Amino acid sequence: MSYTLKLEIDLTELNNNQKGKFLSEVIKLIPAQDFQSFRRAVSKKTEVYTAFDTEYDKIINIRKIIKLLDDNMMNLSIYQETEEKKIIISLLDLENIIDEFKVIHQLPYFTYHPNVYESGTISYFKDICEVCNQESSFFNEGCYGESDLEVICVHCIASGKAGKEHNVFFNYQYPISFNDDKKVEELNLRTPSILSWQEISWLEHCNDFCAYIGIVDCEGVSHLESELHSDLTIEASKYNLDYGDFKNALDSNIVGHLFKCLHCGKHRLTTDLP
Repeated sequence: MSYTLKLEIDLTELNNNQKGKFLSEVIKLIPAQDFQSFRRAVSKKTEVYTAFDTEYDKIINIRKIIKLLDDNMMNLSIYQETEEKKIIISLLDLENIIDEFKVIHQLPYFTYHPNVYESGTISYFKDICEVCNQESSFFNEGCYGESDLEVICVHCIASGKAGKEHNVFFNYQYPISFNDDKKVEELNLRTPSILSWQEISWLEHCNDFCAYIGIVDCEGVSHLESELHSDLTIEASKYNLDYGDFKNALDSNIVGHLFKCLHCGKHRLTTDLP
């Protein structure tokens, strides 16, 4: 049975600074044409964001918007509405819906890019994949190589069909700490690329490529600061910044990219500039 998810938010108890910070982050998540109606509705407890059961990107946006509220979780409600009823669901229910969506649509898992459906790399629209000629709603747009392919579904990336049949690759990375052709092939031919402004190095640890977690700001790495101290120091030196100024820049003009070792769990960080 089809359903609609509806998010209600009440910000009347927040001060102007808290509201401003929240809205400045929301505008980064949702289309500009949707933001004005969101801003008007959020001042009173009304439905401010809606996602149909086929709109994975919007379902993920609901989770991201909720995360922005942090300690103000009491100010929101999530509803799941069908033709027969409308019920309040929990954050755990929302996570289960996201997991079930991936299973129902048989979305492939990418070892080196486990959060690919949330990281901004995948585009969501209905079209025909130029590799398998099947309809899909999950695409990686563009690749490296001589082919002019532009619309490639995630299944053709994961299976290696796009890479093998059209001689294209999605990353151009070669390790400096280990030598393993199978791992290089997995990353370059069967893993969607990272959404970044400039070409960045796919970080390594324990003789393997790390898993890409996503974009982070200063707050996103604060609880990992001791673990990331070496990488933070190296990145700061790249921009001729001292340690403190570099951390502040992660909230403005420097983009942080967080990785995690597949074997020992250690986090690593690199950056690029918009």
